[in-house]
Amino acid sequence: MKTSAVQIKLFNRLMRMLYSFTLVILLIISCSSSSDIESSPIAIKGVLDLRNWDFEKDGIIDLNWEWDYSL
Repeated sequence: MKTSAVQIKLFNRLMRMLYSFTLVILLIISCSSSSDIESSPIAIKGVLDLRNWDFEKDGIIDLNWEWDYSL
């Protein structure tokens, strides 16, 4: 079975579209800022360590679970 010139052109066009789509997806993923990825500190065994947290720079922390404050 011989492939015609039209089939080769169609295949090349589809491959270019696939490469373009992949490039756009990779570009979108790489442009996300690292601050979106960084999350708030989490409590481990009931202890939330905020010694390195800068509230002016990093913002407030949501306390969404049951908490007990003790000194």
